[in-house]
Amino acid sequence: MPVSYTDRASIENFIIPAPLVSISKNYDTTGDGNIIGTRYSIILTGVLTADRGSPTNDGDFYTSSVDTPYIPSVADEEWYRSIQKKQKALSNLFSRENEGGELHLLPPEDPQSVQGLRCYPRILSVEFPEQTGGAPSLCNYTITLECDRLVGYKTDKDGHQAANEDFKYLVSSADETWTIDENDTTQIELKGTGVRTGHFLADHANYKYVSSAHKVYVLTHTLTATGKRRYDESNIEAGNLAVDGTIAGLATSTDNTEDGEAWQQARGFILNKISNSGKTTRVSGYQTENGVLGTDKQGFIGVDGISLPNTYKGYDYKRIQNVDKSGGSFSVTETWLLLNSTVAIEAGVSVADGNGENPVVETMEVTQSTSKDDGLIAVEINGSIEGLAIELDWETGGSFTLPVLPATPSENPNALKQYDSDQPAQTSIAKYKFEQAQRRITYLWPYLYQIAHKAVAAGGTDPANQLAASPIFTNTSLNPIPVSKSIVRNPTQGTVNYSVSFDNRASTCIPGALNETVTIEDSQPHHVFAETPVIGRRRGPVFQDIGTQSAWRRTLTIEVQVSGILHGCNWTTAMRGKPSNVVSINGNTDYDQQDAIRTIISTISPQGIIGVDVFAVGPSDPTETWDPISGNYTYRIEWTYSLFEGAGTRGGALGHSYLGNVVFQYPRTATNVNAGLGTTPPGVPW
Repeated sequence: MPVSYTDRASIENFIIPAPLVSISKNYDTTGDGNIIGTRYSIILTGVLTADRGSPTNDGDFYTSSVDTPYIPSVADEEWYRSIQKKQKALSNLFSRENEGGELHLLPPEDPQSVQGLRCYPRILSVEFPEQTGGAPSLCNYTITLECDRLVGYKTDKDGHQAANEDFKYLVSSADETWTIDENDTTQIELKGTGVRTGHFLADHANYKYVSSAHKVYVLTHTLTATGKRRYDESNIEAGNLAVDGTIAGLATSTDNTEDGEAWQQARGFILNKISNSGKTTRVSGYQTENGVLGTDKQGFIGVDGISLPNTYKGYDYKRIQNVDKSGGSFSVTETWLLLNSTVAIEAGVSVADGNGENPVVETMEVTQSTSKDDGLIAVEINGSIEGLAIELDWETGGSFTLPVLPATPSENPNALKQYDSDQPAQTSIAKYKFEQAQRRITYLWPYLYQIAHKAVAAGGTDPANQLAASPIFTNTSLNPIPVSKSIVRNPTQGTVNYSVSFDNRASTCIPGALNETVTIEDSQPHHVFAETPVIGRRRGPVFQDIGTQSAWRRTLTIEVQVSGILHGCNWTTAMRGKPSNVVSINGNTDYDQQDAIRTIISTISPQGIIGVDVFAVGPSDPTETWDPISGNYTYRIEWTYSLFEGAGTRGGALGHSYLGNVVFQYPRTATNVNAGLGTTPPGVPW
């Protein structure tokens, strides 16, 4: 049976005498016994003769199977030199340079036939054992080759053009693993409408609170394959690796790199299963970029141990690939975060239309503390939010607005999959992760006070228990104006970290006030008397009571700090922001600071004191001080009034004008004589 091998120059080289050919067929399988490829081991065992055959004594090969005598013949003393030249020629023919050439095993009856068996082997070894004693003109040799299919006569049922998808690419081994683990993050669910119609101290039955924290899981899928070199079967010339479009049955891709390297064959094997052109082209049974839904999880997730309900959905799809070029291997690791897709961003909102979907994971820590310095209860909330990528987070143009998301790709033709081979320039995934985190903090921020209040209020977080507890809004009621707050946004990571703290300091009466102080100073009447110096009088001046007293006075001082509003030296706007001028903030009339200030003035005014018959503003003028840069505002007003102290009046009920000795207390006698220390004046003294 003639044997030939085509070298890199496309020359068919015949080996004469023809070696014996041993062919064994083995299968490459995965751990579960699935056949992923074939492996033919071909061993050529022959003899080199010093004075006959191909290669010749000059190291050349015949280009036909016809053996002709050497002219001139090889002398006996040149046998060993001839054998060495033949060894070198055979070693060069089966070398790295000529690997992948066509090995042709021709039938003896038709040595020039195009039939026979052909393959494009990988060269494993060429061996020349020691010569047999007494035969200096002969040399045995063994050439070990390996290929993946034999071509000729009928189609190779195990060849890489077979119907089996796994045979499209040449791999020697492949592994696939699925892992599901618990993640450290959580999915927080809130309850409560957050609607308040009354005062914050009393109307908190509908306050939002953390009702539950759902676990988050990580689904990891790893595919690893080791490939085998693949040579171009469309060209008998040796050394040509297969390239795109040269392999029958495989589509031509857009890259120009050779696809016959071992690692590239491994890559093709893996990407054929997890297609890089979108979820719709994936091999049946493999997960999509959108993760797992419904029955997709049955069978390999939750067999024993963690068993997830069908409501869990995959988010934040990531793909990591690893290439070992020298080892000929390629691996892909895919991960999803599995979240309960029924947990909406807000209680009572459906996620079916896409508006209520809440693709974030977050943490929230509530800390309560008390200091001996001020005795206040302090509550601090620290949280982190990480936005997650969802299926349609990748686009090349067109309209794409969160939070409304198209239900299917057909509704947004511009949205391409994250790993779409037709995606010319993939948009940064961090952009969409950050938008999700921003959407969550925008929703959550107004309710952090309610969450903090519920966390420390008596009766726990259940509204019914809180209403039954006593007291529930006394010393545990928090001031709604934060002591401090901060938000750290990281667009590149798609995260938002926040911190806000409250305490139960007294609440302000002026809406929107950061700090507020209301001071009331009451000046009581004193004796009015004449003081006359007397020369030589050792007891000092002579006092003469003129039978009257000084006026009652009350001074009110209101000190308020609001946010500084002076921007760009716009003093017109700055003066409009003076609290006594503010009747609403951004159209919200709940922030009527003017009315709140007037209410304080009217309430503190002596007009409401029982027994006041005459009062007036003065003697000092009412004053306002406004610093628009710092937001500090001060209002001061002083009243002077008289108080009737007859029976049944405030003076009679509460006591007397003077707080000193009974000598100076009412009622007075006409002669203003001391009534004596034992005399009890009418009324009950302070």
